[in-house]
Amino acid sequence: MNVRTYKDPQAIGTAAAALFSAKVIENPHAVLGLATGSTPIPTYTKMAEMYACGAVDFSGVTTYNLDEYVGLGHDHPQSYYYFMMDNLFRHINVPESSIHVLSGTASDSAAECAAYEKAIPKINACADEMTDRRVALMRDRALLDRLYERNEGLYRELCSLIVVGDEAVAQARARGENPQNVARMERRVQDLHVTQVASTQLAAQIRAVQASDETTCSRLQAALEVTIPLWKSQMAAALGLARATDSLTMQRRVGEQAARDVRRGARELAEQTKAYAAADADSDRQRAQQTAESRLAELADIEQSLSEQEKIRRAEQSAERGV
Repeated sequence: MNVRTYKDPQAIGTAAAALFSAKVIENPHAVLGLATGSTPIPTYTKMAEMYACGAVDFSGVTTYNLDEYVGLGHDHPQSYYYFMMDNLFRHINVPESSIHVLSGTASDSAAECAAYEKAIPKINACADEMTDRRVALMRDRALLDRLYERNEGLYRELCSLIVVGDEAVAQARARGENPQNVARMERRVQDLHVTQVASTQLAAQIRAVQASDETTCSRLQAALEVTIPLWKSQMAAALGLARATDSLTMQRRVGEQAARDVRRGARELAEQTKAYAAADADSDRQRAQQTAESRLAELADIEQSLSEQEKIRRAEQSAERGV
């Protein structure tokens, strides 16, 4: 492990941002693992500054964050997704489809983590293998270029040797030299002609292989620039769809439970209303009966008082007649 010491957090952020940027410049389709908290904030600030001045392009990058709070949605100010958007993603040009942060509201957290863990090595392995193949093909093309140039030089030398050989054979015949020597010279010139034909065929084969390599390199480059990001986007969309489906299922369950609670509450309210009405009617009858009884009691008292007054009046009249 290589441990480096810096004087303050800003210096650490500058050094870490330089490492990230160097990796992205080396491999525009790099996959970055990002953390949250106060420690990496200077790094993210410096990365945003480097993008703003045109030093690095994050458009082909894919990011994976390490963790997320269970129960917090991406729009929650305390979620790590919100933190990353606020401190980095809004300030650089990484596509939103290439941003991967765990869902804190997934109904099955274990399944969410498992899918997250499986996605990273698969994409990285494919991208790394395709990059390695492309680099190997580019090296082969460079080697074939050198081989073609060397073959071209040998072809020119062969042409010159064939011209010289034909002239030497003609001069030997003109001088009347030994026929065996002349025949031997002709065989050598014929060998040069055969080698010349082979050189011509080799040049065509080299160009054919180079064309094939170039086509393959172009396809690999297209896959790295288009197919891999599209694959990542599709995986992100699939994960998002799964989360949306879980959310809709949960919402439906909550809605059904709420409807059942509302219906039960309505029934209980109706029953309580009826009970209250019945109790209120009984109370009215009791009050009416009490009022009637009170009135009857008052009438009885009045009749008794009138009766006593009548007795007194009669007694007084009898007394007056006696006098």
